[in-house]
Amino acid sequence: MDEFTLPETEIEELKKAYKDEAQSGHSNSQNTFSYAYGLIFSKVNEQIKEGISLVEELCRDGGDQRDYLYLLAVGHFKLMNYNYALKYIERVLAIEPSNRQGNRLKSLIMKNMQIDGLKGIAIVGGIIAVVA
Repeated sequence: MDEFTLPETEIEELKKAYKDEAQSGHSNSQNTFSYAYGLIFSKVNEQIKEGISLVEELCRDGGDQRDYLYLLAVGHFKLMNYNYALKYIERVLAIEPSNRQGNRLKSLIMKNMQIDGLKGIAIVGGIIAVVA
């Protein structure tokens, strides 16, 4: 999952630029996007959730939906919300079927969904064995 992580120092730089811009009263969707990107590529779940919220706001305002959808997919993937991640990445791939990052992320989502499914089966099997 390291490919989806930024160093904290980079996230702090993005936060400073975002906050400075907000204080100046000139909100820019590019700075918001960059900060949201940094948050989603954080290791901290609360920051990832904040990044998802910022991207959802950007989606409502229009803009480059493909990039926004990809970030939402990454954020939900990192939070292990695989159904949401899959929904968003499939929307990316509907826009651009040959998107290599999108196809790679979809493979990772599917792999993790399968692993989680197998863990669930093992847990249920263990419970049945204990009860029997």
